[in-house]
This record gives sequence, structure tokens and C-alpha cells, in this order.
Amino acid sequence: MITLEEVSKLINKFYLDSEKEGMATRPNAILLSEDHFDTLLEEMGVDEEDDIQIETILGLDVILAERLDYPRVIRL
Repeated sequence: MITLEEVSKLINKFYLDSEKEGMATRPNAILLSEDHFDTLLEEMGVDEEDDIQIETILGLDVILAERLDYPRVIRL
């Protein structure tokens, strides 16, 4: 599905694209489906039964969205 490395690439691509437009900004949020989020938690070694709350991934606020085929990084 999605890996932390791919999220990092999305962040870098967003920055480079915004730099071309003269803004040079970094994203501050990531849109994920439940499946994407579960995959990333698994990669980070978080068990579903652990009593923790994840609000950010690689410094991006996590926003869960339905019907999302691929994660997107955005600037809010």
C-alpha cells in the first residue's frame, strides 16, 4: 500500500512543485484512507491493540478520508 519512504517522497515532491510556483512551502497534512493509515501504523511497529493515539506522521497532521485511492499531502 504505502510506506514511510513514499510519504517522504510525496513531501519532497510537494515542496519542489511549490518551489517552481515561487512559494517553496512544505505540506502540513496528509490525507489517508483507513487502509493506508493501518499500513503505516504496521510499518511503524504500532499494534492495533496498543492504547496510543497517532496525530502526525513525519510532521504531517493525519486526516482520514473515505474513497481515497492514494494518499495526498496538502497545505492547510
